[in-house]
Amino acid sequence: QDNAPCYKGRIVEDHSSDFQVMPWPQNSPDLNPTEHLCSCLENQIRDTTLPPRNEREVGERLVPDT
Repeated sequence: QDNAPCYKGRIVEDHSSDFQVMPWPQNSPDLNPTEHLCSCLENQIRDTTLPPRNEREVGERLVPDT
């Protein structure tokens, strides 16, 4: 949790007391699977010869027809 005010309300604190909070490094993109996925998708798009012209082409390049 990032100390945002939404985590400080009584109802949230009462509910979250049932859970064990695991330590997590502050800035850890290497532990974030979304960062890896986005990187792979970005590389896949970048490796194409021409940039996609629209969202449909982006989707077609990420999930080619088989």
